[in-house]
Amino acid sequence: MLLSVFFIRLFYPGSSLFMIPDFGESDVLHLNLPLKQILSESLKSGYFPLWTNLLGNGFPLLAEGQIGTFYLPNLILFRFMPLIPAYNLNLLISFFLAFTGTYLFCRKLRLGKTPASLAGIIFTFGGFLSVHLNHFNLVQAASLLPLLLYSSLRVKKNPVIINLVFFAFILSQQFFTGHFFISFISVLAVTVYWISKSFFDKNTAGQIISSLKPLSIGLIISFLFSSIQFLPTLELFLQSDRRQGMDFDTVTSFPYPVRHLITFINPYYFGSPQNATYPVFDYNWGIFWENTAYIGLIPLVLAVLYLTGLKNKYTREFLSMVIISLLLVFGRNSPLYFLFSFFPFNLFRVPSKFLLITAFFLCVSAASSLDKIYENLNAKTNISRKKLLFGLSAFFYLTVIIDLFRFSYNYPPITPSGWWTKAPRSADFIKNETQNPKVGSLGAPYLWNEVFLKKGFQDMDLYQIQTNSLYQNQNALFQIKSPDINTGGIIPKRLNFFKGFLGSYNPAGENGKIFLNNLVVNSLVMSGTDYIITPYLLEDSQSFGLKLINSIQEKGHDKNFSYHIYSIASAWPEFSFAGDYKKAHSVQDLQKILSEKLLTEKTVIISEREVKLNGDSQEGSSIEVKQNYPLKTVLDIKNSVPAILVINRTFYPGWHIFVNGKKIQTFPVNLFQTALVLNSPQSAVLLEYKPMSFKSGKIITTAGFITAFGAVFLSLLKLPGIDPKNNRTFSHHQNKLRN
Repeated sequence: MLLSVFFIRLFYPGSSLFMIPDFGESDVLHLNLPLKQILSESLKSGYFPLWTNLLGNGFPLLAEGQIGTFYLPNLILFRFMPLIPAYNLNLLISFFLAFTGTYLFCRKLRLGKTPASLAGIIFTFGGFLSVHLNHFNLVQAASLLPLLLYSSLRVKKNPVIINLVFFAFILSQQFFTGHFFISFISVLAVTVYWISKSFFDKNTAGQIISSLKPLSIGLIISFLFSSIQFLPTLELFLQSDRRQGMDFDTVTSFPYPVRHLITFINPYYFGSPQNATYPVFDYNWGIFWENTAYIGLIPLVLAVLYLTGLKNKYTREFLSMVIISLLLVFGRNSPLYFLFSFFPFNLFRVPSKFLLITAFFLCVSAASSLDKIYENLNAKTNISRKKLLFGLSAFFYLTVIIDLFRFSYNYPPITPSGWWTKAPRSADFIKNETQNPKVGSLGAPYLWNEVFLKKGFQDMDLYQIQTNSLYQNQNALFQIKSPDINTGGIIPKRLNFFKGFLGSYNPAGENGKIFLNNLVVNSLVMSGTDYIITPYLLEDSQSFGLKLINSIQEKGHDKNFSYHIYSIASAWPEFSFAGDYKKAHSVQDLQKILSEKLLTEKTVIISEREVKLNGDSQEGSSIEVKQNYPLKTVLDIKNSVPAILVINRTFYPGWHIFVNGKKIQTFPVNLFQTALVLNSPQSAVLLEYKPMSFKSGKIITTAGFITAFGAVFLSLLKLPGIDPKNNRTFSHHQNKLRN
């Protein structure tokens, strides 16, 4: 019922979206919705989105993970439904799973149905999930934490194969959502919870370690289930800067000040991004939606009452989880600050996401407190139990729901979905000008923040106008390529350096102009960018070979917008010849070359090898594109002299290139592009993306599921001499602990 009330506005009277602006962008418009569009189109076309040419000059989208390909609700809904209904139904399903998991966890602790239901309502509609509704895969991953903890309790109590497989399945599904930080937080929560339970059961250190064996086996099974995602992600991780971890300041960015604890009582104590009154983040201050986990006043009071009465092991277990998670939330302000310099803590940013654990165990503590109240009233009062409990339940339900809905229901702005999925005027103009265009967007975040920092969410039409910027990754909604990409996660090191080159311009000053340089323009030219869209004029654009071809005027309530479209006549094609090259021994050398003067397509920059070329003219040479799909390209090439074929796609493992049927080795040029040497006067070139990481992962995942579910099936059969009810793994260990 409550889920219907909360989500019906997305479906009736018209199709709508929770479009929540962030700093400089929205994770709905500039990350999640475009990724789900790519996922939907690829699944409907019968293939997995291993690679996309729409973003970042080519990118291993499945490996990056946030597209969430193998999460079952994504796999089913985006395969069989249109984009917007599938997107919104996934959010509803996430809230349903959050409630169900919390309810089952509480019932496993033998709490009554009413307190368990109340815990589910508090966690589901509390601050953590509602303020993260723009972070699609985070909500999906966080919603599975209660189910994961519930399934872990089943394993701890009875580590039979069916419970182990259920736990591993839930964890693998959480990993498939693509928010790996939440998966790490969840595994840490389960592990610490297991240890705390064993500790408060007064087990020895050896017994505690031994008790973790079933959990370890569950984690191994989960790895087998999720290998189809894990191995490609590991391959990308090893190509990225994050393989060495991040520095302490980056890991603990957007901090949670201790005084922010007051927002558990009043979530808007420091202001709200809705009306732009919340302070802008800096080194000592975080972000509203990262630092908010409001669970309601009455649940908070109930939780504190329960946690301060240290009379049973559940109280001590929950209190330890709340304290440990808060110490992690505080990040650099915590006595545990040193942890964030070590693997795996140094792989992720924003420690305040550990509020997920805090919020969950506060909700369970509140339900446990209510359950104790019910028990005491039932034992001591002469009033009819049924009437008293009904009245008490009604009071708690109504007050909690009113309090939570006052916060969560009104937080996300509701907008028509067509505002964001209909092509803006800039996209229509460019697609009419050029077939298969590539567009770079400059200056969009600065204009976005002009609105966000002054008005918050109050005038959403001012954001709708800004879809004209086609800022990363929004371009993919309209089948327009971009040299840039918004991943929010891991990215190949070479491509990340290139992104830095693209963003090295000086932002708009008082005169409303952007100041370019050779580095930015050369990067755009090399990447084959046909157009630049910017809400600001480009200073001295003609000297860089740029031509202003259109200016689109848009009117908001109290602000006028102009979007200027520049063409780049010298943009390199997707496939081109280079007769000569320069050497660059480092990124700094390359940056210096690109900063000195504008380049032509006849020269490329190589760092890793020597190439024998005679530098003669390429007159009479030709490149004919026979087929060009995301995972396969066929070229028919004629070249009069030996030359370097430059392929304007990110250099990345998994691409196999054949020339006249023979596989050849490629090498990187211009930092991020792929190249090969052609010596034959006529060549049939085949490019195929078939990463071994995905192939191996698919085999391991398939074998893992077949083996695990086969074992479950066999364990349920009443074979001679086997009683499935007593068919316990680790039974000897359990008996030893009981004795």
